Amino acid sequence: MDILLLIVAIIFFGLGFLGLLLPILPSLPLMWLGIVIYGFFTDFAVVTTELVLWTGIIALVATLLDLAAGAFGAKAFGASWVGVFGAMIGGLVGFVVFQVLGLIVGSACGAFFGEYLRHKDFEIAKKATVGSMIGFLFGTVLKLVASVALIVLFFRALF
Repeated sequence: MDILLLIVAIIFFGLGFLGLLLPILPSLPLMWLGIVIYGFFTDFAVVTTELVLWTGIIALVATLLDLAAGAFGAKAFGASWVGVFGAMIGGLVGFVVFQVLGLIVGSACGAFFGEYLRHKDFEIAKKATVGSMIGFLFGTVLKLVASVALIVLFFRALF
């Protein structure tokens, strides 16, 4: 049974890593769910409730920071709410049409056009776009680091 549960956890970890490339999949919550399932079905003997709690906190905080990273980046580089909203809409439309690449390009275009429509200034729009992309990159790196941390903590508890 433990081997089967380990395989299930690894499948959830794989889906979580896939979520780093396909933002439609909630990467960290999927990985955490794999840890919870393993712990639950082994009566939290090796994967303790304390481990489940700490990995859940890591997953939650990193997910919230990732969701806000693009907006924080755009805002840090001077974007208004119009630019932030444009980045969100552009990312959504881009993802629907062109998947991951569309998400990145759509977010940048949305931030740019939102700021350009508001200020009619190329430099302000460009600055907000750069901030949005830096925030997006920061969020992705943060999710990657948190993903590795969840997996390391899980396997450290097992072995």
